[in-house]
Amino acid sequence: MKINRVPELETHQLSSPLNLKELREAIKRCKTGKAPGLDDLMMEQIKHLGPKAKNWLLKFYNQCLAHKQIPRAWRKTKIIAILKPGKDASNARNYRPISLLCHLYKVYERMLLNRLGPVIEPKLIAQQAGFRPGKNCTGQILHLTEHIEEGYEKGCITGTVFVDLTAAYDTVQHRKMLHKVYHITRDFDFTKTVQTLLENRSFYVEFQGQKSRWRRQKNGLPQGSVLAPTLFNIFTNDQPLPPLTKSFIYADDLGLTTQAKDFETVEKQLTNALKDFSSYYKENHLKPNPSKTQVCAFHLRNREANRKLKVTWEGQELENCFHPKYLGITLDRTLTYRKHCMNTKHKVAARNNILRKLTGSAWGADPQVIRTSALALSF
Repeated sequence: MKINRVPELETHQLSSPLNLKELREAIKRCKTGKAPGLDDLMMEQIKHLGPKAKNWLLKFYNQCLAHKQIPRAWRKTKIIAILKPGKDASNARNYRPISLLCHLYKVYERMLLNRLGPVIEPKLIAQQAGFRPGKNCTGQILHLTEHIEEGYEKGCITGTVFVDLTAAYDTVQHRKMLHKVYHITRDFDFTKTVQTLLENRSFYVEFQGQKSRWRRQKNGLPQGSVLAPTLFNIFTNDQPLPPLTKSFIYADDLGLTTQAKDFETVEKQLTNALKDFSSYYKENHLKPNPSKTQVCAFHLRNREANRKLKVTWEGQELENCFHPKYLGITLDRTLTYRKHCMNTKHKVAARNNILRKLTGSAWGADPQVIRTSALALSF
């Protein structure tokens, strides 16, 4: 891939040799209790490496960085399929793929991420709250609901489109990804390092003891990768911000809102804004899914409680949902959260029943088993 270099703007701070402090910080921030990759090396083992082993590992990472090469095992991914709760096991679409990468590779990515984050943070759009310091799901939901409540105070209708992208991470085109990395970092060597991490990857799926054949991954960001969420933020950093609308973005989840005094104006403004996104998604080879994209009107006009918004996208009228789900929270027209509370109540009751079956003064399970079960069901 050819990238036009801009030497006078390059900083090279991202590609300088890694140091021991960075390695220690990366290992410290990596989570334990995760399944290993193809090298069968656990994160717990890495965390217990001695000084000599860490120095050797640092030297190895610096060779990877200098020569823009990584071991073949790091390019390979084992994927296991987990059935989504309450779904039909006979439908392959109802399984969630879990990628298992080598932990040594994750440590390497973590060191690169710790360098990349401060460089790109001031350049990312303010509307993006995913995987950024000082921002989280809770804050983004709060911003959206505060915006809706401001609409209540002004007597406005807040029309919101919850955009669904099909396999957003898996459809990222490598060529465009690398150009955007270089555009935001102005570091040619670091861009080549990212290219090394993305290209020539392969994977296989293991299900019920059976393994598929190896397949090449031509595009997309590696699932389970430490760097992938930040790279996706870079990839979508140039997404449109249409006039008369406000975007609430968390990674690939987009809530697009507009406010007006009447339904017709809301419908027109949302339809026009979605045209901008159609062009953007087409240009960047992302795949929107209008059939799963939902629209909802938030207002306090009880006489028009059942009024639906007629918003079209790519010639298809969007589904109206009176209880849309955004970042795990079920919303409703007047923000009472009644349905969300009921759903949470039922989930807690079901899990309490499971724990109740494990307890008993004379026949119950060991306290440590109960504690482990409670933590597993809670988180």
